[in-house]
Amino acid sequence: MSKTMTSLVMAMFLAAAGAAPEPPSAGESRKGGEPPPAKGKARSTAKEREKLPKEYIDPWAGTTAQGQAPRFSRSPSTKVEWVREVAVSMMAACEQVLKEKSCVPLDLVEERSGPCYMIPRVGSMEKVLGGGKEKPPEGMKPYLVRAVYFQPLTGGFWIHLEDGNLLVSHSCLGNFWTPMKRTALVVALPSEPKTVTVRCSMAE
Repeated sequence: MSKTMTSLVMAMFLAAAGAAPEPPSAGESRKGGEPPPAKGKARSTAKEREKLPKEYIDPWAGTTAQGQAPRFSRSPSTKVEWVREVAVSMMAACEQVLKEKSCVPLDLVEERSGPCYMIPRVGSMEKVLGGGKEKPPEGMKPYLVRAVYFQPLTGGFWIHLEDGNLLVSHSCLGNFWTPMKRTALVVALPSEPKTVTVRCSMAE
């Protein structure tokens, strides 16, 4: 695809929030890591955004805020550190849970093996994450949230919580663009967010 088409994608989802992409750090994985360094700059004009085919935009992308989306400073102090992506085999079930809401709290229940967090109508958090006995940090509660991305292998997620507003974003590198793809994350938060903003971006 052309460079112009790639720029359209970036303009749509970065300029809409009124900010350029967060300067990322290198070498991290998709599971909560910062994306690799992004080269290139998003162009932002109303005409370019209007040309973007609607079928390439996933309905999960956007904000639950009424009116204008919240602005995020994306400072290190607001970064959500505990972020896990659901297993591919569990994505279909998690997608159904997130059908009506962008963020769903996990319930702490008592099982024979001890207390564990459960995702409604899906199963335990350990099952959804593909095994392991991970627990969120003390004082935090896990939430299942929507997420979207363009290229999974050349970037990563960065999640921020500011004034009760949650930002779920994926940034990647690429020289062509494709329709957005869905995934779901489990993130540890002090309380349920007031709003959830989901977006993704691509830079050359």
